[in-house]
Amino acid sequence: MKVHAIGITHMFGISFKKNPQGQKYDLTRLKVLRPVEPTGGDNFTLHGYGFEVTDLEVEATAMTKFSQVPFPCELELVIEQRLGRRGAEQIVTGFKPIAARQAA
Repeated sequence: MKVHAIGITHMFGISFKKNPQGQKYDLTRLKVLRPVEPTGGDNFTLHGYGFEVTDLEVEATAMTKFSQVPFPCELELVIEQRLGRRGAEQIVTGFKPIAARQAA
């Protein structure tokens, strides 16, 4: 999947939202741009122009692979499908840089 990536974050800690004893979390997310897509339902309508930011789940061990990436940039993502708590989930496991276009 080719994307325009703008950054990556790693967040971890303990959440007390659903469990008073706390529940550990560890999230790595790649921030990518995607075109605004009009949508709507019975009670709402969304429309716009340009791009929105979408977070893609990244395998924790892949975080260091992104340390030398000159954000923002275009990347060809390596994505695997895994069985998670919510069924089949996609996760970014790596990337291939896309060569920059040269001016004529």
